[in-house]
Amino acid sequence: MRVEFVKRSVELFITKERLNINPKKIYQSDGYAVQELLKIAQRLYKAQQMSNSNNDLSFDQNLKLKLQNLKNLKLESQEITESGAKLYNLLGQEEDLKKARENALIFLDNINKQNDHDSNFIKNSVKNLIENQKLQINSTQIMVENLKGDESKLEEKIRIKQTELEKVESRVKSLQSVRPAFMDELERLQIELEELYSDFVIKYRNLD
Repeated sequence: MRVEFVKRSVELFITKERLNINPKKIYQSDGYAVQELLKIAQRLYKAQQMSNSNNDLSFDQNLKLKLQNLKNLKLESQEITESGAKLYNLLGQEEDLKKARENALIFLDNINKQNDHDSNFIKNSVKNLIENQKLQINSTQIMVENLKGDESKLEEKIRIKQTELEKVESRVKSLQSVRPAFMDELERLQIELEELYSDFVIKYRNLD
C-alpha cells in the first residue's frame, strides 16, 4: 500500500504539474526524499502566493492575467501535441532501437566478464560491426541501383504514353475541324424532307 501511495502521488504531480519527481528517492524516506518533497512544497508555495496576489488585483488586471494564462495554456497544449508526435515517431523506431540496445548491453556484459581480453574483444566486436555495416551499405546501394533502373523504365513508359496521348489529342482536334463530305448532302436532304412533309400535310388535310 505504501508503494501504491507513492506511485499514485508521484503520477499526480508528474501529469498535472509536470514536476520531475523520483519515486524511488521518496520511498527511501531519507535526505534525498526531502529534496524531492521540496519541489512539491515550492510549487504549492508559488500557487499560494499567486492566489493571494490575484485576490489583491483589480478586475482588469485579473482579466489580463487570465488571458495571459490562457495563452500560456495554448502554448503548453501545442508543446504537448508536438511532444506526443515526437514520442509517437520514436516509439515507431522501438523495434530497431531495441535490437541495437540489446546488442550494446550484450557487448558491455561481455566486456565486464572478459576483463583479460578487453582489447581483443573490442577490436573483434568493432570489426564485426563494421563488416555488418558494410554489408548493409552494399545491399542498400544495390537497392538504390535497382530503383534507379525502375525509375528510368517508368520514365520511358511515361514518355511513350505522353507521346501517344499528344498524337490522339492532335487527331481528335483535326477530326473536329474537318467537315465530313456527306454533310452538304445531309443538309440538302433535310430541307427537301421538310418541304415534302409540308406538302404531305396539306394534301392529307385537303383529302380529309
